[in-house]
Amino acid sequence: MGLDGVELVMEVEDEFEIAITNEEAEKCETPGQLTDMVFSKLQKSINETCSSQHGFYKVRKTLIEKLNIPRNSIKPETNLDSIIPKKGRKRQWKKVLEILSQGQTVNAPLERPKWLKIIISILPIIIFIISFINENISIELSVVYAVIGLFLSMVLTSFMKYEFTSKYKKVKDLIRIPATLNSKIWKREKVFENVQEITVKILGIDISLVTETHTMLWTLVLANIR
Repeated sequence: MGLDGVELVMEVEDEFEIAITNEEAEKCETPGQLTDMVFSKLQKSINETCSSQHGFYKVRKTLIEKLNIPRNSIKPETNLDSIIPKKGRKRQWKKVLEILSQGQTVNAPLERPKWLKIIISILPIIIFIISFINENISIELSVVYAVIGLFLSMVLTSFMKYEFTSKYKKVKDLIRIPATLNSKIWKREKVFENVQEITVKILGIDISLVTETHTMLWTLVLANIR
């Protein structure tokens, strides 16, 4: 598969958040036919009740553009922990949530590691027992010490909230965040304009050569795909 052809298809997929197979690309002998194929997929995605594939492309595009994550590293089953490093994760995670939710509030906080949560849960008990066995401290005061210990441990370990919750472990889990996976309604004219721009960008040619019916140039591009 030629580099130009691969890049062209990948760019179109990312721009319109769709999937294009090699077989589908081979059937498009002109930019106009490619436009029709893309437009039909966009229309279909609007009417589909299951938009998981379309949602994945939206998520992948966000991760690539905003976090500079390599495209090949992002699969539906990819663990978020492996592509979003702990250093700076809070800031990056907040950015991803804001973009995917279109600015709406999403309840997807990071959490402390499991071992730390265990320590925090048993620390008040330990403080209470130690305080209680001291004859000079009452039960009430022991409870107060335990509560204070719990509060301080929560505050002092807040910076260690860097683990993803069970609800958001993999890339595919991010698909549920967008309120609408295809909120943009495309017109065919705009689809063709974007196809033109992508072709010019990838091949470095004059836009006047990329017409609806220009077959000779497009045949050369498809030759790279085949």
